[in-house]
Amino acid sequence: MSNICFKSLTKLSFSTLLLLASYTYAVNKNSESAMPTAPEVRDFQEVMEEKIEENKKYIEAQIVKKDGKTIYFFDKKNKENKHPKTNEKVADGYYRVILGTTAEDNCVIQDFYANNDKKQCEPIIVAKEDCDIFDSKAYEGLSVPYDKEQKADFMAYYKNGKALNFAFTASNRTLYADISDDNKIISKEKLEDAIFVTTYDNEEIKEITVFRGKNVNTFRYSDGQGDFANSKMWSNGEERTMFKLGFDLFIEKVTKDFVLIGTLLNATKKELNK
Repeated sequence: MSNICFKSLTKLSFSTLLLLASYTYAVNKNSESAMPTAPEVRDFQEVMEEKIEENKKYIEAQIVKKDGKTIYFFDKKNKENKHPKTNEKVADGYYRVILGTTAEDNCVIQDFYANNDKKQCEPIIVAKEDCDIFDSKAYEGLSVPYDKEQKADFMAYYKNGKALNFAFTASNRTLYADISDDNKIISKEKLEDAIFVTTYDNEEIKEITVFRGKNVNTFRYSDGQGDFANSKMWSNGEERTMFKLGFDLFIEKVTKDFVLIGTLLNATKKELNK
């Protein structure tokens, strides 16, 4: 999961931003662009519960042959315990129950913690060659891993071995992301008093739009750098140009956004690389 996205963070330096401070802020009277509407960012727990219920119905419908008796045991390093005399639970390890197989002969599995028999994930489909591999990649369905206290802060939906979307929550932030067939990623997240929508293409940031009340700032990028000639701002519903940006207004409306952007992108990368 760590390599899905977010390997490349913004390369804008503060010195680059300060170059903009010598300009003044102007209203673009000729613009006809409508101010973008902020997307909804729902409570992670609420969305996860809905998705889990949907996934249960979907997974059950995919099982053509029920099992429930085939169990694989793993040690704490995720290695399968195959010794005939110790083919049982290993302290601090895990075990996998094969719930059944699909029409394509793939396995419907669910993993558990050996110490307390609590679930380590929701039921999900893995490829038939990965049935006995603990760190196998999800093939189809909703991936929701749980810690030992049964807390979940990440989920991802897979189809044919490819993640179509994912979401996670950490501290006071929740991020949702959709992944297109050509691996373009659009994420949305709420942080402090703003909603951030970020577009990635080939793991490079292409655009970040910040929604804060009646103010909207869109920062566009080219070659990993901020392309301010094509960036846009709306203040109280009125579009503004990015050229001639006054220092005081720059500090108030732009610097805060970039500080938050740097914070959320770095935190996102750390979360997905766990």
